[in-house]
Amino acid sequence: MKEYLIGLDVGTSSIKGVMISSAGEIVCQEKQSTELSYPKPHYIEFSIGEHYRKIRLLIGKLVAGISAKGSVAAVAISGAGGSTVLLDKDNEPLLNSICWMDDRASAECVEVIEKMDTSDIHRISGWPFLKSFPFANLAWIREKMPDAYRRKARFCTDLDYINYGLSEIWAIDYSSATPTCMFDQLGLKWNRSSLDIIGMPEKAMSKLVHSSAVIGEICRNAQDETRLSRNTKLVAGAFDHPSGAIGTGVFEPDSLLISTGTSWVGFHPVFDREAAIDEGMLADPFMSFNGGPWGAIFSIPKIGAEIDFCVNRIFDGKNLSMHDKYELFNRKSGESPVGSAGLFVDLRSRASYEGLMGDVNFCRAVMESAAYMLRNKIEKFADGAHRLNRIVMSGGPSQSPVWTQIVADVTGIPLILAGGQCAGALGAAVMAGVGAGIFENEKDGFMTLKVESKTIEPEGRNKKIYDEYYSFSFK
Repeated sequence: MKEYLIGLDVGTSSIKGVMISSAGEIVCQEKQSTELSYPKPHYIEFSIGEHYRKIRLLIGKLVAGISAKGSVAAVAISGAGGSTVLLDKDNEPLLNSICWMDDRASAECVEVIEKMDTSDIHRISGWPFLKSFPFANLAWIREKMPDAYRRKARFCTDLDYINYGLSEIWAIDYSSATPTCMFDQLGLKWNRSSLDIIGMPEKAMSKLVHSSAVIGEICRNAQDETRLSRNTKLVAGAFDHPSGAIGTGVFEPDSLLISTGTSWVGFHPVFDREAAIDEGMLADPFMSFNGGPWGAIFSIPKIGAEIDFCVNRIFDGKNLSMHDKYELFNRKSGESPVGSAGLFVDLRSRASYEGLMGDVNFCRAVMESAAYMLRNKIEKFADGAHRLNRIVMSGGPSQSPVWTQIVADVTGIPLILAGGQCAGALGAAVMAGVGAGIFENEKDGFMTLKVESKTIEPEGRNKKIYDEYYSFSFK
C-alpha cells in the first residue's frame, strides 16, 4: 500500500497544506483563508473553534486526493505560533483567542509587566520580551479580566490546540513553544519563574517534545472530517520559519532562508546560540536537540504590508484585484533601468516617498529598496564566521523574475528559488516522514522531495551599480 505524508503551515492569514508520497512527490496542495476580528483598536482576535474546523476540512480535502490503495502514514502541523488561547476545565475557550499581532498589552498599561525585569528573558527563552506574545497577553488577561483568568485550566497556542484536537494529547514542540517567552530553551522545560509571575500552574501547560517526535495517533473524534485513520501518526512540527528551512534545504551556516510575507524574515542556521542572542537575533531550537545547528532569526517588520500600501496607491482606482495589481507592479518594474534612473525610495519612512509615487521608475525603486533593507540586515550578522554562499527565497516576491534578480544583484549572493509559497508545509510533511520512520532524518527527507528549484546568479555589472547606490543612499 502506498504511503503518504501531510504537512500543514498554519499561518496568520491562511492555512497551507500539502500531501506528498513517501517517494517525495507532491500529490496535492490546499489553501484555506483564516478569519481575524478587530473588536477595538489594538485588538486582533480569532475563534479557535472555527480555526480548528478549517484545519479538519483542509486535511479532509488533502486526503480525498488519494486512492483506496493508499494511506496517510503521518501528519505534522507547523505554523506562525505565538497566539494565546485560554481554556476552562472542559477545554472550552474562556475568551476569543489573541493573535500574535495584537498589541493591547502595549497600548494598555499592565502593572506586573511594568514592574518586572525582562532582561533575562531573551537569553532563557531565545526570544526577547515582546508585548504581543503569550506571556504579556496572559498578564493582560490576569489583570484586566480576573474572573476569566481564575477559571483557567489550560493555556495553549493554536498549534497545541490543533494537536490536541487531532490526538487528544496536549503537546507542543520546542520550536513552537519558544514564542511564548515561557520556555527554557537550554533546560528544555517550561520556565518556572515566568509561570509564577503570571500565576500559571505548570499542569496547565502542554507536554514539550522535539520536532519530528511522534505525539500520538489520530483520535476517533478527528477521523470523520479529516478522513484519516486511527493508524495515522500525529508528529510534532515546528515554528513556521524553521519548518520552511527544512522544506527548502537550509541546514548549514553558509545558507540563509528569506521568507517574504507581511514581514520579510531571515532564518540562518548557526552553532553559536549565544552569539546570535548577543547580536539581537531570535534563537530557535531547530536541529540543536540532535547536536545540529540552532536557527537565528531576524526580520524586516511589516515590509510586505508597506509594499502592499505602495502597490494599492500606485494602481488606485483601476478596479483590479491585488493579484492583477502585482502583475502590473512587476511589469512596470521590468520596464525601468537598473538603479531606477537614480530614484531612491526608503520604505522605512512613508513620509519620505509618498510624493515620488508618480515617477515612472517608482515600482522598481520599491523593489530595490526592499533588497537594500535585506542587504543591510545581512551585513549586520554576516561577519567572517557567517559568510553566506547562497540565499533561498520563498513567498510571493520569489515568483517575480525582476525582483529575484534585483535581490541577487543587490546582495551579490546566488539566490535559490524553492518551495514557492508552501515551503513551511513541505517542511512539516518532511517532519511527518521522519516521525513515521519513512525518512532517516530531516536532511534525508528534503533530499527525497521532488520539487523544482532555480538559481539566480548575480550579474556583475548590475552589482557594481547597486553597490554605488547602496553606499550613497542607504547606509
